Amino acid sequence: MAFLVGLLFLGQCLWIIRRMVVDAIRKDVELLSVRNMFLLGFLNFVSASATTSLLLGDYGLMRLDSAGSTGFLMFVLSCTFLFLFLRHWRRSRIADKISRFGFRERMVSNMGLIATAWAVVGVGFLCRFPLAVIPFVGIVTSIIAAGMFNAAVGIGAWAWMRQPLNPVFGLNFLGLLLVCSILLLAGAFGRREVLGLLISVAFAAYWARFRFSDTAGLIVRVAVVSALAFVPMVLFTATRGEDRRERTGAEYLQAFVSVSPGEFAESGRDLLSGQMAASNSMWLIEHMGDTHPYDFLHSLRYMVEKPIPRKYYPGKTDGLGHTIVSDAGIYGYADSFTIGPGIIGHVWNDFPWVALFLYPWLLGIYMGTLDRLIQRYPNDACMVAVCTAGLGHVIGMPRGDLGNFASNAIFGVIGAFIALQVVSRLFGRSKMRDHRTLKPWKEWRGLPYGQPPR
Repeated sequence: MAFLVGLLFLGQCLWIIRRMVVDAIRKDVELLSVRNMFLLGFLNFVSASATTSLLLGDYGLMRLDSAGSTGFLMFVLSCTFLFLFLRHWRRSRIADKISRFGFRERMVSNMGLIATAWAVVGVGFLCRFPLAVIPFVGIVTSIIAAGMFNAAVGIGAWAWMRQPLNPVFGLNFLGLLLVCSILLLAGAFGRREVLGLLISVAFAAYWARFRFSDTAGLIVRVAVVSALAFVPMVLFTATRGEDRRERTGAEYLQAFVSVSPGEFAESGRDLLSGQMAASNSMWLIEHMGDTHPYDFLHSLRYMVEKPIPRKYYPGKTDGLGHTIVSDAGIYGYADSFTIGPGIIGHVWNDFPWVALFLYPWLLGIYMGTLDRLIQRYPNDACMVAVCTAGLGHVIGMPRGDLGNFASNAIFGVIGAFIALQVVSRLFGRSKMRDHRTLKPWKEWRGLPYGQPPR
């Protein structure tokens, strides 16, 4: 039965890919959208991960009592989650109202964009280092600084895409990318921050220049660029070690030179199989509510409590990716060892009869709001940079910990918004607010390629 359920998940993989490609060709949903970033994460950490485990009978560190029946239940849960998320993303009235609230389009020249980007880097530096030593505040400022660096690189890429043959803008972008990478490498950080920088560049290039290109050719280019971006992610995974903790930049750079071809290949398989997140989800489905009690809305509590230092709040909620290690009887690893519970595992752990309906609704509102803002202001480099500042964590949400990634994604957007609200006023002018009620993405249907909407 496990093999047959694996085939069902393989069909789910193909359906997600088809949905993104067909929507892009029809211009129902732009190829690079917040929704599609989440679907990519879902494809990797839920659908593909379950396909690999069930077809090959490889469940990683977990021992499952009934992989076939548990896998089928997970398939039903994942299909329900996908259906509800896509429905709320497209039809959320709350997201539409938020996107119409008090925002103005910024009209900024290329030189103004350069000045804006470096000013945002300065604000991010202030948040990342001087303010980071302040109790309570420092935890939040360290998180939002990453969003500011992502936004700055995205704005620099936007200015370059406007005049790609101008070496001044090209060198400015490379300088921004180098400086922001170093500032992220200067302390302990995760792969999602590096992924966030790459995604910010991709979104800036797409929305500033390539969104009117031939869609079929654009899909091929995006696939090639994604394959190239996969290489640094594999390197970061290969250098994490058995404790799987996030390291400082110096530790990563030291480890890069010692990565063997075998370690690189193993890390590549680990990423492509979704790091066994589906197997971890299936273990939670088998045990939470049976041998272990449900933890009601654990992910929401963890997201709210994350900025509070544990030394001031000893009872602070621990991440599910950490507690599942001891609950599942996984030994022989460092205390900091964590695994990805998978978003369906979070749903089951957090009391599925509520979480299965609440979490897709909340995620649909969050991502629907960001996509609507990009749709309303597609020519505003600052707005696109804000909305894409936390996408590295959006892709990680289906892997888990959900509360951790959700907190980082939200604070990243908030940080970029605050910085750009202050800085962009110095270097640009505002247009009138856009209060239209939108039918998501329908303005794009039927436009000739290369012709922007009027």
